[in-house]
Amino acid sequence: MFTCTCGIFGCGGYYVDVVHRAQYIIWSIEQNPFEGGITSEHHAFSFLRSDILSADDAFIQDLEKLNMLLHNNGLAVYYGTNYYKRIVDSLS
Repeated sequence: MFTCTCGIFGCGGYYVDVVHRAQYIIWSIEQNPFEGGITSEHHAFSFLRSDILSADDAFIQDLEKLNMLLHNNGLAVYYGTNYYKRIVDSLS
């Protein structure tokens, strides 16, 4: 699901077909997120797999820092980073 800039699932959202290639991950949609509405043409966004994996690693590191901060202040830790690491490993 691709959402609007507010980030709330379902708000202005629409589905994205994701295709995994050796070096790329491609999102294909029938809606143009920059103009709004359904169009007669498909729009595709191509990402280097290495860039996606780098962003994923940075995200996991930030979650680990957040977990440490929560733990050090006696608050519940909500984010199990092992779950996300398994997903990233499956993309490698």
